[in-house]
Amino acid sequence: MSNKPKADWSKGVNVQEIGVALPFSKIDWRELRAPGSPWIRIARGLWFKSRNVGKPWQIREYIHWERVKHVLNISGEGSILDGLTAALAWGLPVEPTTNIEILTGIHTSRRTSIYSGYGTEDVKVVRSSRTLPREAFTTVKGLRVLALEYLCVELLARFPARVSIPIVDAAVRRMIDPQLVYRQVCEREFATVRERLFGILARRKDRRGCRRAAWALNFVSIWAESPGESLLRLAVFNAGLPTPVEQLEIVANGRRYYADLGFPAYGVIFEFDGRIKYAGSNTADVVYREKLREDAIREFYPHVRRFVWGDFTGGAVKSRLEEVKHRFFDARAG
Repeated sequence: MSNKPKADWSKGVNVQEIGVALPFSKIDWRELRAPGSPWIRIARGLWFKSRNVGKPWQIREYIHWERVKHVLNISGEGSILDGLTAALAWGLPVEPTTNIEILTGIHTSRRTSIYSGYGTEDVKVVRSSRTLPREAFTTVKGLRVLALEYLCVELLARFPARVSIPIVDAAVRRMIDPQLVYRQVCEREFATVRERLFGILARRKDRRGCRRAAWALNFVSIWAESPGESLLRLAVFNAGLPTPVEQLEIVANGRRYYADLGFPAYGVIFEFDGRIKYAGSNTADVVYREKLREDAIREFYPHVRRFVWGDFTGGAVKSRLEEVKHRFFDARAG
């Protein structure tokens, strides 16, 4: 998952300051053809002019959503955002993508269209025609999208776990807003949500991916506080380690701490360090507090292993978990 900050237009750059996107009919064609024209074609019939404000990722994000709105407008009545595009509209953690997924609501074959890109990127518009009930649709930020619960089921059915689990973990946390001090209450509330999701899955007409979704629904958790924690939990499962305790509570020196993943019987703790906690803070203070926290954890659980994004992108997470498994878990079993 990307640690790129979200486009929060209420802070810093205003979305209207990024640039302007207009259809061809509203632009003087002579301006488009003039040497050194500032207009860039970003889709069929849609052009963009930058105001030279904002960072490159902000400009790309603005262009992406202008494309999305344009595609929805030309896709016919009843079309909605689908898949990862819908997840982005909901503000869920999704890997950066230029593709646009549309559910057309009509029986057409799955097909793609290529749009000219900004810079060197190309955009694929992927359309599909799955049949869903009326309550499966809603509106977010003025865009027609899959409702959150239906989106969770579709993601789990259509995408591999390494893609869908971090997104759906974040989605169910949004539904429940879990608080660790009310763990049992939150767990009961999540059980109700999970039951609704299983009901949606049972009524799903497209049976492809349903077995995968059923397994994933039992794996989804409300206690993963970041995509990295979700991926780490999935890696632990794939490595054949025992099921960890999520947000393991540790009380030391009158303070309460929580470890990301804990194996109390083995004295082992896994922590994911996404470095986000250091952003916008006094780094020295944060590092000091983190040291106090880790010292308190090690007092009860001496074997603490930290994981970072590089462990996933470089493939080191598998070898590190195998080493931990052999050293602490297999040896204990033997």
